[in-house]
Amino acid sequence: MKPETPFGQIHICVDGIPVEYACQEKQPDPRWYVDGRYWIRVPVPADRLCHTIACLVECPSDTVVEQDSGEGVEMVCFRHGTRKMEIGILEADDDHGTVYLPNGIAYTVHPETDIRELIFGVAWLCQVNPENENHTWFSCDPTIP
Repeated sequence: MKPETPFGQIHICVDGIPVEYACQEKQPDPRWYVDGRYWIRVPVPADRLCHTIACLVECPSDTVVEQDSGEGVEMVCFRHGTRKMEIGILEADDDHGTVYLPNGIAYTVHPETDIRELIFGVAWLCQVNPENENHTWFSCDPTIP
């Protein structure tokens, strides 16, 4: 199942090639209500080569895209009208590096990595306002159940 977001479908690519992925709908945390929340689990190829794994979204050309990283998590934020969506992943370390894209976020996994799976958190609001705009930030953090 590919989640349908207000910005379009989510696509996962490994080295630029679209791949199937496991997607788990998550219940919003009552402290940070959002309209949609998913974890996307992507296995890291076990061939010990360098790979770039990207989480991409189809979004209107006039969407504002910003880096919105925080403590231990790297995120990209999409804003269009009253809609806001964020994609988050654990912060890069020596084994991988984050790449911010105009339509998503990617990780470059190096041969020496021991990571077997990447988890992208996705969360969105259809009516963002000053009281709830940080809800997507917390809700797409893959370390928050």
